Amino acid sequence: MSKKENKKGVSRREFLKGAAVGAGVVGLAGLGAKEAKAAPLPQNWDKEADVVVVGYGLAGAAAAMIAHDAGAKVLILEKMPKGKEGGNSLVAGSGMWVPSNKQDAVAYYKGMCAAQLDGPPLHMYDISEEMVETFVDEMMENRHILEAMGVKYGTPRPAEHPLLPGAGTSSIMAVRRADVPAGANVQYYVFSKEVESRKIEVLFGTPAKKLVTIPEIPGQQRREVRGVLAGVGGQEIAIKAKRAVILSCGGFEFNETMLANYGRAPMVHSGSPANTGDGIIMAMEVGADLWHMNNDMAPFHFGFLTNDLGPEFAKTPWTFNINLPGNGVIFVDKYGKRFMNENRPHLHGYGRDAVFYYDGVKVQYPRIPFWYIFDEGIRKARPLSGRAWSWVGKMSGYTWSSNNSAEIAKGWILKGDTIEALAAALKVDPAVLATTVNKYNSYAAAGADPDFEREPASMTPLTKPLYAIKTWPCSVNTQGGPLHNQKCQVLDVWRNPIPRLYSAGELGSMFAWLYQGYGSMAECLGSGRTAGKNAAAEAPWV
Repeated sequence: MSKKENKKGVSRREFLKGAAVGAGVVGLAGLGAKEAKAAPLPQNWDKEADVVVVGYGLAGAAAAMIAHDAGAKVLILEKMPKGKEGGNSLVAGSGMWVPSNKQDAVAYYKGMCAAQLDGPPLHMYDISEEMVETFVDEMMENRHILEAMGVKYGTPRPAEHPLLPGAGTSSIMAVRRADVPAGANVQYYVFSKEVESRKIEVLFGTPAKKLVTIPEIPGQQRREVRGVLAGVGGQEIAIKAKRAVILSCGGFEFNETMLANYGRAPMVHSGSPANTGDGIIMAMEVGADLWHMNNDMAPFHFGFLTNDLGPEFAKTPWTFNINLPGNGVIFVDKYGKRFMNENRPHLHGYGRDAVFYYDGVKVQYPRIPFWYIFDEGIRKARPLSGRAWSWVGKMSGYTWSSNNSAEIAKGWILKGDTIEALAAALKVDPAVLATTVNKYNSYAAAGADPDFEREPASMTPLTKPLYAIKTWPCSVNTQGGPLHNQKCQVLDVWRNPIPRLYSAGELGSMFAWLYQGYGSMAECLGSGRTAGKNAAAEAPWV
């Protein structure tokens, strides 16, 4: 509709803005009206490629490789400096979700999108059958592709949610390849080497800022993407994308404004600091719809908060990920009360939900943070933290002491020779903590936990001295982002593809409610391939 055709005098732009609000589109986090506009075509381009990939994690690497092999000239923009690229792929575990039966895998994925197991779902996330089937096809193809690249699969383990329909033919498998350095993510290492061997150009330290679009075309309610504006060395450069742009730049777990608006409860960070929602903002600027913004992958691993490892790690709350509990461990809230079976299944999201309990009387989260209390046997047996998949564990260079003595000396771990002394260090009521510890010890001795039904074999009495570390739930990654279709085309609020714009990986992930372990790695590889293939098939606009 033109201004002449609009008899009420409302411009087309104003009409679309109102329609977008009515369709449920949220405002851009922290952006003013003038900023929330895609960039017009520049007079001069600084660089050009057929396909521009924004973000060099596993999804970006897979997309770049496939687009290149389809005959496209590819350019990758990576926000982080060389050596810190890779996003969450850099610190993820080396494993894959491997379904072996398509029908079962479709049912299993649908189960992860429902809100209850028995009877009809209370709420089913809005994902088409075609998208689910395409998603599953990608997951099943991953194994063959990686095996052809020399990757070996380990012994299958059961699916994470065995009660869901179709779970019996889905497995979790570790992966390995002989040349991959210890501690490196196998999938990312393999695909980044493929990118290097093809001499695909990567601009490190070059974050994408805005999508470049052509002016609105009369009769269309969308824009066509023609390139990207990026920043490097304090300067802005314009990059022409003759076929398409692929956004594969991760989620928003390091964007505090987005977390406040979309997050379910307070959490601290574990993944890559590059994930500040850049792709979400850029996609929204050109009219993209969003989905799964309330979902994150917060496993039953918690974090110890630290910022005394140098200037880089003092900028934001970081976590060392805490190892899983042993027999001589209990969790207590900030008032000294035990609140859960500490040995419950350690699945993605389950521990998060236990900790997120909100007390409507005190108007607070009494379990954020909570105290991880352990005894001398646990202290001597193993380091409390050793998981390299957290960013701080991987990038800080800090090695946790084998018996936790260095961390006690630093004051990270608090010690009490008596329950009363530990309570004083924790600033909790000593009578409450004593009741909690003594009750747990009596349950361990009796071989039964009537409060939380913890397995008797996992319980031993806590022996003095006792230790405690303040512990937070941590977000490894968010799943939300721009809505896309089975071709990985980003969709606008009317569910039309935004021309020449694709997304892949954790940016707008398919995971809507429950998460399957190693599912992000499988999705990054599958959606990266899909986006790369379809982006390269676009006809050049010049």
